[in-house]
Amino acid sequence: MPARIGTEFAGYRIEALVGRGGTSTVYRAEDPRLRIPIALKLLNPDAAEDESFRERFVREFRLVAGINHPNILPVYDAGVWQDSLYIAMRYVAGGTLKTRVQEGPLAPDRALSMLAHVRHRLRPRQFLRTGRSPAPDGSSGSHRDAKRQWRYRSVRRPR
Repeated sequence: MPARIGTEFAGYRIEALVGRGGTSTVYRAEDPRLRIPIALKLLNPDAAEDESFRERFVREFRLVAGINHPNILPVYDAGVWQDSLYIAMRYVAGGTLKTRVQEGPLAPDRALSMLAHVRHRLRPRQFLRTGRSPAPDGSSGSHRDAKRQWRYRSVRRPR
């Protein structure tokens, strides 16, 4: 992907590279109309040649744009500009998951603080049971049976 820092893309001024993955590159940019920083995610040209991947990218930004949740970044804009697919979303400073993992374990108070934000969304039915514990129905089934029964229950919708 050519160097884009200092250029404009779809009306946004690109300021810095945030991260690069196998299918896309994310830049910190500025929206000159709103004067706010944004994250500008551009689909890499190699991935853009795959029509099924392009369709999935479009589905992703349409799906995310329809979600209003404090833990999901809002999408401000998305589309095609100069044959490149892009998503413009809220920029959040703080580094990448890769950087956090390389820094070592989180301090317990930081880990608990992060978990507090997601604990209300976790439900026991979303997890597979492990170890030599009784099956979810209380029987003394094997470990594999417990996992199979728990997985079955995790996909059923409550009535």
